[in-house]
Order: sequence, then C-alpha cells, then structure tokens
Amino acid sequence: MIKLLSSVLLITICLSCHRKSERATVANFDKVSPDTIFIFNEQNDTIPILNGTWENTLNMYAHRKELEIQGKLGIYLIKIFQLNGIKKGLVIEGPVLRLYNFIKDKAILTSTDSISNGGNIKIRIVDMNLDGLDDVILSEIQGAYGNAFTYALVFDISSGTIKHNPAFDLPNLVIQRKDSTIRSKWRSSMCGSSRKSLYKVQPDKPQLFKSITVSNICARKQSQLHTLTYVEGILIKDSLTINSRSAWDIFHKTIWESHTSFGNIYNISNLCE
Repeated sequence: MIKLLSSVLLITICLSCHRKSERATVANFDKVSPDTIFIFNEQNDTIPILNGTWENTLNMYAHRKELEIQGKLGIYLIKIFQLNGIKKGLVIEGPVLRLYNFIKDKAILTSTDSISNGGNIKIRIVDMNLDGLDDVILSEIQGAYGNAFTYALVFDISSGTIKHNPAFDLPNLVIQRKDSTIRSKWRSSMCGSSRKSLYKVQPDKPQLFKSITVSNICARKQSQLHTLTYVEGILIKDSLTINSRSAWDIFHKTIWESHTSFGNIYNISNLCE
C-alpha cells in the first residue's frame, strides 16, 4: 500500500510539473500576440510573421525599403525590394510563388504561380532582356552536378509588374551585354547529354543562335565513345562519334572556351559579363 501511494504521489507531481511547463509556454506565446507565429531562418534567428494572408506580414514590414526573410529548408522566402522605382513584394511558400506591388505601403497581389522549390533559392536583379529595365531571376541549384535552374521574372513597363517568362528560364545562364547574347550550359550525368548554347537576346524571348551537345553512348563495349552534335539556329550542321577525350576537347573549344567556366557551375553570382 505504501508503494502504491508513493507511485500515485510521484505521478501527480510529474503531471503538475508538465502542466506548469505547458502554461509557461502558452503564457510566453501570449505575450507576443495570438496571431503571430515565428519561423527560424538560416542563422537560427526567430522572426515574426503574421498568421493569415501574406499581405498581413508584408504590410507589417512595409516601412522597410528592403527585407529578406528565408526560413530553413526553403519553407518560406519573403522579400521586399525596389525594382525600377517600384516597391515589390515576393513570397515563396513551398511550391507557390506570390508577387506583390506596394501602393501607399499596402501590398497588392499581382500574380500567383507555381515554382519548383529545392530550398536554396537565390534572388538576382539584372536586366535580362537588355531593354534598360531591371528584371528578377530566381536561381536554384539542384542535382549532383550543381546545375542552377532559373525562373525568369521580366518587368512589364505597361503594368509596372513582373511576370514569368519561361523563354528566359535557361540553366546556368550568363548575360553578355557587350554583344547582346546569353550563354547557357547544362552538365548532365555520365549517360546523359551535356550542352552549351548561345542565344541572341530579343525583347520577348532569346533566339537560339548556336549550340553543341555531347552525349555518351553508354554501351559496355563503347563506353568511351561520345556523339557530338553541332546546331546553328534549328539546323544540324555537323555530327560525329569519336572517343571521349577528343569529344570533350571539341565540345569545350566550340562556340566559346569552356574548359574552366563549364566546371565552375556552383557560382551563380556573376550573371552578367
């Protein structure tokens, strides 16, 4: 009987401590606000966002000229920035992208779209179509070879908004202002195809000028053979199958020298040359 009473008393004490702990947690949260939640960013800081629509959070930070809040694992990305003299808001929540314009410090939703989200999205502001106005590029590194996928948001001067233009969604791109071209490269797997492409910049979409592809036959007895295909515009100008070393040497020297640049695909900070 004494042992039974002792066990009951111990359980009662534990439950009491647990309830006190729960009350303390609720009390601390209530001190902030019942409609405020916190996210952890990459620096392990806790940052308040408002529950409900994302306009609430953007309006809370509307006084800021610029702001970027990125949650761990890319669950949330919230950004306020200036583009061509207009204050913009951008929210990525999982696979959903929301774009806003600010009018008198109030966020107005301009479009909603879906986007692949691998948790490492970087935002770059650059004049992508070389019309003298800044655009937005969302870059995301994925895969074993570290290819940088892009999601192009081109500024529309008539509406003052930014809109997705899939024609500019080119991997690992570099914009060259000096000759109004875009270089794009793609590094694939052992049995896949790697490609380099040169585009002429047009206002609405880039026009393919030249490209070269190297692909591995990937057969057991011919594992060292690669097929090279050279294209100008939409016409195949040349194609040959040769050994691996010669194929890669031709590939890197064609269109532009890429012995160094093609391997450096982890650096997406330099989008312009």
